Parts: sequence; structure tokens; C-alpha cells
Amino acid sequence: MSLLVRAFPLVLPPAELQAVIAEMNTERDAQRRKFYAAHGVTHESWYLQPMGPAVNLVIGLTQVADADTASRSFAESQEPFALWFKQQIQRLSGVDPSQMPEGPPTTLVYEWSDTQNTRMQFAPPQR
Repeated sequence: MSLLVRAFPLVLPPAELQAVIAEMNTERDAQRRKFYAAHGVTHESWYLQPMGPAVNLVIGLTQVADADTASRSFAESQEPFALWFKQQIQRLSGVDPSQMPEGPPTTLVYEWSDTQNTRMQFAPPQR
């Protein structure tokens, strides 16, 4: 397993992000599950990080079977949910995920785990 960690600026109000999440959790739930399975995603969580007045980041943590394969298949996908999802990312952040499928690049700068087993669950992709 690999982790993809990325941060996107949120250029719209947080309520817009919540509306996208609500839509994914309700009427698009079956599409979301199929989409995640197709790209080897086993977990995804998003965190809203306020940075100051009207400045927010959305930090995404995605566990995938293989980061390179998932990134490539996501970038190339023309499936309806994938297109909608990419459109939402671009609308919310200004980042075009078709050009940068993992989002703005991140670099692991600190890591600690209490056991090797825990560390392996959160290992960054080996590139």
C-alpha cells in the first residue's frame, strides 16, 4: 500500500466543499465506490486546514494499492464520475487534476511510528 498526501487551496467557501462531500455521500455514493475500487483506493480522508481569514487548505490523504498506477489511471480516466470529480477539484481549488493528478507535490519531511507494522501502513510510495 502507498499513501498519496496532497494539499489544495480552497478558493471557494468551505460550504461549497461540504456540498461536494454531501453529494458524494448520497446520490453519487455508488459511483464513488466504483471509482475508488477502479483506482485501487482503500481509504481517503480530507482535512480542512484554516490558514487565516478566508484562506483554507484541503489536505487529502489517500491510501492506494500502487501510487503510480492510481495516479496514471486517474489522470487518464474519462469515466463520468471521474470527470465530475476532477471538475469539482478544479472548481474548488483551481488545480487541474488532469495535469497534476496527485495535486501539488508534497515531500515527506517528518515521520514517526510506534511499530514497524504501523510504519508500513503509512509508508510513502517508493519512487
